Amino acid sequence: EPCFLKLHYRPKNNSEGTKKLSLIGKGVILDTGGLSLKTDGQMTKMHYDMAGAATVASVFRLAVETNLAVELVALLPIVENAIGPNAGRIHDIVTAYDGQTVEITDTDAEGRLILADALAYSEKRLKPDAVVTVATLCDMSDFGPDFLKVMTNDYKLLRKMRVAESHSHEKMLHFPPLEHFDDVSDLFTGTESDLVNERGFHYQTGMIFLSRFLQWDPSTPWLYLDVAAVFESDADNYGAGPG
Repeated sequence: EPCFLKLHYRPKNNSEGTKKLSLIGKGVILDTGGLSLKTDGQMTKMHYDMAGAATVASVFRLAVETNLAVELVALLPIVENAIGPNAGRIHDIVTAYDGQTVEITDTDAEGRLILADALAYSEKRLKPDAVVTVATLCDMSDFGPDFLKVMTNDYKLLRKMRVAESHSHEKMLHFPPLEHFDDVSDLFTGTESDLVNERGFHYQTGMIFLSRFLQWDPSTPWLYLDVAAVFESDADNYGAGPG
């Protein structure tokens, strides 16, 4: 059954200046594509579509074990994208957590819908100092299977990512800022609804869709990490997936 899991950690010596970080992970435990059904070959690694949620849960556990000096709220929307009489249909219109309506134009673009609700919840209820979203959202394997794909709206966060990259064995590929994409503001605007959930296959569409659920004045510092190519190519070799 669908589950929206919230994990909250406060450090033992929680002071007034402690930063609050919202961690959001995509938890689709199996992605068949829904009624926009994937072919058999495309479904081979779709049990890794929960890699974002698994990564966030692991980071949360490490924070607790090491008494990390930051307040963390992990938001894990957990679902299965399956076919059946209750499956979402093309042209269904759903209402997101913040009240925006979304027309389903592709049932295989399901991950961004649950992440949008989590992001909207974070913006309304948590008001964090920064948000990090980890997901298997876009197929960007032709950019290299061993690269984390990164987009951010905040240059301070990007600098921190560069430092983290230099101290780890992970490599990242940074996408241009949101404002560098043409028509960002209306790419997903619908005619029968506020938004549509897909506008054709583009590498950046999932990220731009999610950005519509940020509060923009001023915008919450947001970092998006796409781990799809990393997990789909290397997860079996790591047993539990790469770090």
